[in-house]
Amino acid sequence: MQFDLVAFPWRRLVWPLRMAAALVAAVMAAASPALAYARSQQAPSSRIVLDLPDGFEPATLFSGFNNEAQGISFIVVEFPEKAFAELEASMTPEALAAKGIDRAKRGKLQRTDAHIYMQAEQTSQAGKFAKFFVVFRERAVTALITANVQMASLEKGTVTAADIEKVLATARVTDVAAPAAELFKLGYLGPFKPAGQLLGTARMFTVDGNSGPTEKAAGKPMVVVAPSLDHRWISQPHAYAEGLIQGLPGLTETRIIERRLITVGDLDGVEMIGVAKDRESGVEVAIYQALLLTKPGGYFRVFGQVATDKSVQFLPEFRRIAEGFKLAP
Repeated sequence: MQFDLVAFPWRRLVWPLRMAAALVAAVMAAASPALAYARSQQAPSSRIVLDLPDGFEPATLFSGFNNEAQGISFIVVEFPEKAFAELEASMTPEALAAKGIDRAKRGKLQRTDAHIYMQAEQTSQAGKFAKFFVVFRERAVTALITANVQMASLEKGTVTAADIEKVLATARVTDVAAPAAELFKLGYLGPFKPAGQLLGTARMFTVDGNSGPTEKAAGKPMVVVAPSLDHRWISQPHAYAEGLIQGLPGLTETRIIERRLITVGDLDGVEMIGVAKDRESGVEVAIYQALLLTKPGGYFRVFGQVATDKSVQFLPEFRRIAEGFKLAP
């Protein structure tokens, strides 16, 4: 299942996040006894704290928590405080439906602050999932928390919507972010500079080190390196990699023009190069993707994007960055 933050128009807030968020997939799992509330936990690489039941552990591949036995994940994302108003305007059933998230409806949690709460459903290759979203602001942070719950768990009564709502109602922001896990290293960056993290484990790079919008945001050179959010085995990597490219949000007329098998260190992978048009601006962009398969499952994805008039300069840089990828020891 794609965990798609891009159901919301991030461009005016943190432009590259719209593209980068599509590089990660949501955590999957399965079911056990009803939730019994336990302790407060802080998400990795985040200031967000939740009161979570027994069985939930900090996730290693994203900022949040999962319970593999229950088939539930909580994924947390932080934004500047000013993002709240835009999220409030853009979280609508229509906007979510355009991203494959159906039956969305607004609600309220047992919170005393101004917040946005929605329930929805999404069907993916991994099955059918219920989704629960809450957005709130605190301590100059706007927080988005998404709960993904296997529909089978709800149908069997091993967990209820009220259980999930109770957790989301406890969400709060603390003073200091928890440390982030380092999952990979890059031996080459060329002209790129670090421009921030996404979901705690994905990393973004731009030529100016700035993740914010520019006048020509659609064609701004950008690289994102991100892990999958679970360790599912990819049995058809060519088809999976092509599906990731074709599903990139905000792009239209996407065409893949080069494909090849690659090996980086001891990781086998698939490399693809394509072109597309930015849906909003009409700018034509070149896109690069290296999907590197990890064992026993899962992957890392190196994604680059740049205006086509600069592709001769930057496509070789994207490839060199991918070739310099190494798993952290």
